[in-house]
Amino acid sequence: MEHLENGQWQTVWSAPLTNPEAPVDVLVSNDGHVATLDNWGNYGWGDNVVTLYGTQGQLVRAFGLSDFLPVAYVHALPRSVGSIRWRGEAWIDERDMHLVVAVLVPTADRNSPGINGAPDYVDVRFDLVTGRQLPPTGPVWAEALLRAEAIHQALEKEEAIELAAFVAPLEAPVGNDHMAWLRYLARAYVRLESDGWSTTIAIELPDSSDFEATVDELRGALERSAQDASALSIVIGSPSQDVLLDVLSREAGRLPLAALDGRSVHVATTRRNEAAVRTALAHTGARLTIIDVDTPIPQQPERIERARKDSEKIKEGRGLVEAVMPGKAAGYE
Repeated sequence: MEHLENGQWQTVWSAPLTNPEAPVDVLVSNDGHVATLDNWGNYGWGDNVVTLYGTQGQLVRAFGLSDFLPVAYVHALPRSVGSIRWRGEAWIDERDMHLVVAVLVPTADRNSPGINGAPDYVDVRFDLVTGRQLPPTGPVWAEALLRAEAIHQALEKEEAIELAAFVAPLEAPVGNDHMAWLRYLARAYVRLESDGWSTTIAIELPDSSDFEATVDELRGALERSAQDASALSIVIGSPSQDVLLDVLSREAGRLPLAALDGRSVHVATTRRNEAAVRTALAHTGARLTIIDVDTPIPQQPERIERARKDSEKIKEGRGLVEAVMPGKAAGYE
């Protein structure tokens, strides 16, 4: 930090901040106390969304959201991938030497906080000298707590349903819903493999307007895998086993001998059709894994444990995990 004295900038202190890259906002009091807000690119996440420094650059205190807001309140705040919308403006009260942050009051519509789209805020204060957070009081804060608790309870119920589905054995969809099949194939792959990344293709039925597009998608994936040994694993399925066998046999038949040597291919089929699938891909040299659509796939125990831990992190705003959306945030895939 520098101070302008007699027209010259004088260095007051130079020290690293706690932010991995940079803070979003920096405020400086007249006597040189410094407050930083949020981490660049991870708004609202982490253990230093509010950080206070003394007049010589010494760290006074760093706060995560749940250090000064109830966990239920943090959980209720609106969020997107990578950010929690938790505040409005911040300023320094020079008389009391306080950092004042306008904290958002959650609403049931997390996409449009406030009445008629105008957000409500409650002021939260931090003592710049001691680092103490001054607990809010008054009717506005009491109302904010009630709102947050109601939203938190509703989210808890939703997430309990998502977690139960995540933990339960995964079953193949009944019916022709394309998105349901794509989700099933992606989740089946994650339950069977450790890397989690794949090219997922659900071949539509011939009477669908998207049938040819899904066939082209499979053809392109096979060709890319043949050309690039580092291409993602391919996961293939269809609402119809007859369509699956017909399309897979035809498209795999276009490939030269050993074109997929060692490449990972997963096919969701029945045990009755397993031999036909293996025959269709045998000449390609692909490393084939059969996903038995008649047998539910158990969840990996370590993923269950990680999901539960990540769920608590998300509620507290303590740190980014693999994704930061309800359901996906705790690994519910």
